[in-house]
Amino acid sequence: MERLRALPGVAHSGAIRVLPLSSTIDDWGLDIEGYVETPGNDAKGDWQVVTPGAMEALGERLLRGRLFLESDRVGAVPVALVNETMAERYWADGGAIGRRIRMGSRPASPWMTVVGVVGDVRHNGIDAAIKEKFFVPHAQLALSTGSTDPCADIGSVGSTF
Repeated sequence: MERLRALPGVAHSGAIRVLPLSSTIDDWGLDIEGYVETPGNDAKGDWQVVTPGAMEALGERLLRGRLFLESDRVGAVPVALVNETMAERYWADGGAIGRRIRMGSRPASPWMTVVGVVGDVRHNGIDAAIKEKFFVPHAQLALSTGSTDPCADIGSVGSTF
């Protein structure tokens, strides 16, 4: 990424698991601190993995908080971004920043602190409904899933560069 950013005319570079509208993505069950699930209303969200710089390269709109930094890596506090739809669904008071989510309900999965809210982007199709979506930094993916090998839990992770 550093070499790409150093090229003339390149403002941002990054990698993302799946580009919007290129393929569908699935949701992942979540624990959301303070959210009480009811029958048929399990906490979940489509999940994305991105590197620092990817959101900027895609032109994502940061609504509140911050985007991922190079310092969001193993050994740092686990963090996440959420889209506007997810923020509105699970934190009706609008206060997603500083709240915590956990992928799945495995005790080994750490809580991730929401550091930013990004605008909604259609992913699964032009006319498909916008769903709740969360993003984890690539460097923290294994940590976020509670595994030392994220591919053991989620199959192979594709990348778009």
